[in-house]
Amino acid sequence: YIEMLGHDASFSYIHAVNLTQSKILSIKRIGYLACNLFLNEDSEFIILLVATLQRDLASPNPQEVIVALNSLCKLSLIHISEPTRQAEISYAVFCLKKK
Repeated sequence: YIEMLGHDASFSYIHAVNLTQSKILSIKRIGYLACNLFLNEDSEFIILLVATLQRDLASPNPQEVIVALNSLCKLSLIHISEPTRQAEISYAVFCLKKK
């Protein structure tokens, strides 16, 4: 909301990325939502976010995988589209179809 008013909110970017690394799923979702709103491909925090996304995609917890996939779809970063993540994505799609 601060950025929509025209003020600089870059001080909060690292806090949003830190929220994505939480073990609590609701906090993780809030962090991914905040990152989706104000991080672009030129941000220096993208590397941290990509590492967190890759870790969540490799997680055995299907809910973490789904949260990461939601964020991944909204971010659509080129850095993440690696062929090594195909198994994790297939697993998440399988989990979504089960529900």
